[in-house]
Amino acid sequence: MLSLNFSVYLSCQKLNIYNMAEEEKEKLTREEVVAWYKEQIEVATLRADLSEQQARAVQFESARLQHMVMIANITTAEKNILSEDDELEDGPTEEKINS
Repeated sequence: MLSLNFSVYLSCQKLNIYNMAEEEKEKLTREEVVAWYKEQIEVATLRADLSEQQARAVQFESARLQHMVMIANITTAEKNILSEDDELEDGPTEEKINS
C-alpha cells in the first residue's frame, strides 16, 4: 500500500513539474508583452486614421452630389429660359392659348 501511495505521489510530482514547465513556456517575456502593446497601439492608430479618411470621403461625396444637383437645376432652368425665349419670338401657340 505504501508503494502504491508513493507511486501516486511521484506521478503527481511529475505532473506538477510538467505543468510548471508548460506554464513557463507559455509565460511571455517583457519584450514580447511590450511588442504586443506596441502592435495594438499601431492597429488602433491605423483604425482611427481609416475612420478619419472615411469621414472625409463621405463629406466629399456629399459635396459632389450637391454640386450635381446644382448643375441639374441650372441646366433645367436654362432650358426653361430658352424655351420661354423661343415662345416670345414665335408668339403664343394655340395650345397655350387654350390652356
